[in-house]
Amino acid sequence: MFDYDLPSVSSSPSSSSPASNFSPAPLKLKDKYRKSGKPYQFVPSSCQVCFGKATGHHYDVASCNGCKSFFRRVTIEKLVYKCDNHMRCYNDFKAGDKIPKCRACRYKRCVDVGMNPLESQVSDLIKNLVHLDLKTNKFRDCSYNPVDFPTLKEAVKDEISIIGYGDRFGPMPGWPLAPEVIEEARKPNPNPGTRKILPANVKRWLMYDLLTIVEMAKTFDFFNKLNEMDRYYLCRDTTLMVSNLTKAYFSVENKTDQLIRADGQTLAPPPKWIPKEYMDKLLLDIMKRAISTLIRMKCTKIEFLLLRAILLCNAAAPDISSTARAILQTERAKYTVALLNYTMANHGLEGPGRFAEILNIIDLLERQQKDQRDVNVFILLYRPKHVKLPLLDDVMLSFC
Repeated sequence: MFDYDLPSVSSSPSSSSPASNFSPAPLKLKDKYRKSGKPYQFVPSSCQVCFGKATGHHYDVASCNGCKSFFRRVTIEKLVYKCDNHMRCYNDFKAGDKIPKCRACRYKRCVDVGMNPLESQVSDLIKNLVHLDLKTNKFRDCSYNPVDFPTLKEAVKDEISIIGYGDRFGPMPGWPLAPEVIEEARKPNPNPGTRKILPANVKRWLMYDLLTIVEMAKTFDFFNKLNEMDRYYLCRDTTLMVSNLTKAYFSVENKTDQLIRADGQTLAPPPKWIPKEYMDKLLLDIMKRAISTLIRMKCTKIEFLLLRAILLCNAAAPDISSTARAILQTERAKYTVALLNYTMANHGLEGPGRFAEILNIIDLLERQQKDQRDVNVFILLYRPKHVKLPLLDDVMLSFC
């Protein structure tokens, strides 16, 4: 993730070559820096640890695959080695010498030449988020299709996530939905006052999207360090924002500025009992804000995943305990540092600006959530009493 390939180094031209008199133009300012934002230097072709053949920049240092793998293994497994030579095995080591076998001194040399353990941690952090995203998308796309949904308190009470249902149930058949299935799903309820029956492969997306985010949150280690009420308060504050961000990025990935579902549907027409002006405000303004921002800034998958994790670790969520706040602050700092490192590695001098631009999306999502909740207050005035929307009512603060 943070490795950089070395440029090939050709031999110098001979003095008899016309090219030997060629004086290269001075580097422009932006060319003096590598992607990592560090000053550009002609990278040696040898590993700075063992003087073997370097294969790229690994953990901020030109190194070979052997030293890269050794450093990674020691860092991840937190291995501790002992030296019988007072940590002096590499003191006079130079190119061409036999490589000392002492692993304690080898690790010390890795650190001394500048290998950064944080790069390994950040890389693993991102890999875990990518893996979780695949599991989350499988859950979204699977044939698990509940009719009844829990309340938010019921959902967070069970610490075990059902995100693995994506593997257990397999993909939903018949997606993308055929036009006639969509038409059938959008017909008015023939039995007013009762719950509408949908085709078997059409999900109740209003609640299923929110359930997906709650089940995803349960897979984070920090989540199960929180007590039940703190889990509830955290999800009450963050689930809607995280869901909005996730749906927006899914639309961007599918190259559209309209909100679309995984089954191919766009947002369905609203029930007749919702006044048109409220739905227009939701669909044409509020719900599309994040999409237009992500498109404008060309947000990458990794930036989206790190931002989603930062958003989930909201230490400022109302009503959470001081213990939960401390846990969430630590977790949010971890993902924030990872995002900063990623933007610096990929945008160089523009990295800090890119980092700030991504974090500004949080303000947009908070305003979006507030506006959704405000509009929902008016929608509730028109909602029939038989319409029950657990999870949605909880995150909308409908009855607070």
